[in-house]
Amino acid sequence: MIVFVCIFFLALFVLSLYLSKNALYAPAVIVSGLWSVCLLAFILMDHKLNDPDGAFLIGISIWVGTFCFFSLFAQSLKFNTPFRNAMPSKIARDIYFYFSLATLPFLVISVHEIISSGFIQNPFNTLRIENVKGTTAAFFVVFWMISYVLELYNLSAQNRGRVLLMFVLNLFYAVISLGKTNFLTLFAVTLIILLHKKLIKAKVAFLGAALLFLVFIFIQILRSNAGESLDLNSFIAMYFLSGVPAFETVTPHSNVYFGENTFRFFYAVRYELGLSSIKPVNPVLPFINVPILTNTYTVLYPYYKDFGFAGIAVFGSFAGYVYGWMFRKLQLKDYYFTTIYAILSVGLLVQFMNETIFTLFSQNLQYVIIALIPFVISKYHLFEKKTAGA
Repeated sequence: MIVFVCIFFLALFVLSLYLSKNALYAPAVIVSGLWSVCLLAFILMDHKLNDPDGAFLIGISIWVGTFCFFSLFAQSLKFNTPFRNAMPSKIARDIYFYFSLATLPFLVISVHEIISSGFIQNPFNTLRIENVKGTTAAFFVVFWMISYVLELYNLSAQNRGRVLLMFVLNLFYAVISLGKTNFLTLFAVTLIILLHKKLIKAKVAFLGAALLFLVFIFIQILRSNAGESLDLNSFIAMYFLSGVPAFETVTPHSNVYFGENTFRFFYAVRYELGLSSIKPVNPVLPFINVPILTNTYTVLYPYYKDFGFAGIAVFGSFAGYVYGWMFRKLQLKDYYFTTIYAILSVGLLVQFMNETIFTLFSQNLQYVIIALIPFVISKYHLFEKKTAGA
């Protein structure tokens, strides 16, 4: 059955690529392509993982099918584009840039916090552990990334220095955290902006992806404790495939409260405000042996656990439409949505690990709001000096 599902995904990939005018960064192309590669690897590799049964294959078929359909549907529609060809406020860009530089010391403080906590066996593994806990610099990451995207989109001879500085700042954060997602985010937003502006070709993007894969392997070697061996098959099985058999262990409709996994953000807000005594579920999921030890259950986990296959269909349709809507805005030259899509598209690239739309809802909301401010200032001519007689 897995072979037929893989063929179905490959067909969707070709169709999505055609309907998206060969845009490799279109949401339907990313999702169908990602799961095609994942299932191909599962079929062809000697991964030693438990084979998936009907539950995963049915669930992922529903997810990819509904996501691609509604994403492509949204891409076919006409939308109002309030920021079409609009540029972000130069004042706001300057504020974001200099604020990012001013908060650089917090990155140094984060390094100091990690060193002061002491190293556990492996200093590089400790960096990762502390990053998961959260560091002082974590609050400013949103500004750093948005400032980088705004400058990169406006890349010219005049702001190359700014682009380089913001790239290095974001790269430095990725290095000290040794978090693969941080590297992936920087890589993805860079490629999407450059591909969209036609500054690079597809083959450069593929070479970049190959380089990033090597970086991931190097990071894993650094984070491994002495005596631990690492081969390519084990690495791919652990980080890209283990979520498939892990999902098979999830019991549908096993939530205690309505949508507690899907809508964790809202439970957390109500709990912190004292409006509810229900504690939000722990976002760090339990480890399970499949037989590789993993705590990733794919993007399907919260929807399936709370609502079963119906939840996968509903939220697959919702996610597909939202991403397709953002991509359509990007096609219509809406600069604001180009910025947001470039950043939030990372969630599409990590679906084999976890869900990010609702799990990282707070951070996503910060991106949406903070990126919007420069465009609102520009659109309504805020903080501009009025000329005499105006």
